[in-house]
Amino acid sequence: MSIRTHSALPWGHIRTGKNSPGLCSFSKPRSARSQARAIGLWSSGTFIGLFIGLSAGGWLDQTYGRRVAMWAAAVPGVIVAILLKFTGTERKPRRPPCVTW
Repeated sequence: MSIRTHSALPWGHIRTGKNSPGLCSFSKPRSARSQARAIGLWSSGTFIGLFIGLSAGGWLDQTYGRRVAMWAAAVPGVIVAILLKFTGTERKPRRPPCVTW
């Protein structure tokens, strides 16, 4: 078992496999500006989701109670899981993953 020790990418997270596989899609050759925009949008989703989720969950907890807040967090995930089960298709990768073992 070996980990690739060098990479053309400027960041070290991907080559050791410590980050999300979604970030591997940014390793395609493209302009620096569009690559920076893509990584910025992808990274900001985490913080926007945290802000909205914690704010909405806190408000629901204070207003309606903890059980309602937990159900409000669970219902969208269950709906997406059901939709993916019946409509999602598994695709074969077009290129090898960023990390080779």
